[in-house]
Amino acid sequence: MGLAFSHDDESEGVSFHQPLPEVVVVSRRTFLSHLRNRSFDSWEELVDALPDTAPQGSSETVVKCDPVDICTWVATFLIQSCMWGLVVYFADQSMVLGAFFSAVYTVVLWLCVDQLLPRNMAGKLWPNLPVAVGATGTLFLLCLQQDEENEISPLGVMCCCILPATIATLFWMRKLPEDPDRATLVTNLFLEIWAATIALRMMITGEESLSVASYSDFASLTCIGTIWVIISVLLYQYPSAWASVELVTWTLNVGVLGVGAGTAGLLATFAIQHHHWELMGWVPFSIINAATGFLGFKMQRSFPVLLSALALAAVSMRASVFISDVTGNAVAGVCTFGLLGFAVIAAARAFDRSSQGFTAKGRQVEQTRQQTGA
Repeated sequence: MGLAFSHDDESEGVSFHQPLPEVVVVSRRTFLSHLRNRSFDSWEELVDALPDTAPQGSSETVVKCDPVDICTWVATFLIQSCMWGLVVYFADQSMVLGAFFSAVYTVVLWLCVDQLLPRNMAGKLWPNLPVAVGATGTLFLLCLQQDEENEISPLGVMCCCILPATIATLFWMRKLPEDPDRATLVTNLFLEIWAATIALRMMITGEESLSVASYSDFASLTCIGTIWVIISVLLYQYPSAWASVELVTWTLNVGVLGVGAGTAGLLATFAIQHHHWELMGWVPFSIINAATGFLGFKMQRSFPVLLSALALAAVSMRASVFISDVTGNAVAGVCTFGLLGFAVIAAARAFDRSSQGFTAKGRQVEQTRQQTGA
């Protein structure tokens, strides 16, 4: 599109100006993904909505009740309910028959998603494929142990369920540069890696119950989420064929969700086991979730900011209870909400201003990538 950037030294710093192209070329996929059911009041709004002209990694997702999306979700729910109901029915009759039916369903679903459905519709169904692979492996494992009285071993779950599902996920993710809608598979990979860490913990400690949660499980969830967040930041900062808007967004959202759930689990476990030191656990919880919100501002993503807001709301409630207990005055606790509210507004304004420079840097990186490609 002949994009170019110029920078002018001003008193407030360096700003980057992007001349608007006079002509843009829109593919059918770009129209369906970014422009359909949207109206624009100016040429500038239209150009900003196009992924090729927006800052690298910025999200153009519009929250709307798209009829096709609604029908796709409803159809997915009905089909999944039907197929898994049949799998459970046949498995109840014969475990071998259930495993065979599940395997056939996996192959048929793969062919439909990969060959027949449009990419924007297939993106919502890709996560079901690794689940189907894992379910088939689980039924196969049950076939092997149906005559044994012992519980299913973690090693069996790892070999027959987790590893096949993980390998299948990586196999289908290899075409992410060509089909960014497969970015939904990032969720499967995250959960599979976390499940693998739980299985390893159970094999090492000898614990055979799948329902036991511990510090190590929540810590591994937090660590994996942190790795996902780091990967999303690297994709955002260093454009490549893999750094699509979809992959950046899904990786970041799944990562911050893992960090949020992991830190909440660690806080709850710490509060239960060490209730005298419960207040100390809120300090790292607050810092981590505030950092999550800051990252959401920087990368222009709303989901991390939403999670951070929910977490900080919980922190505010705990702070209000603490102030009320210390002062013996309920009014002081209520006033704490107001003070924290003003603090959040001030922090949001500061984060929003600082994110402008981060966005300009992202545009400069995108321009460098385009010049290199040319």
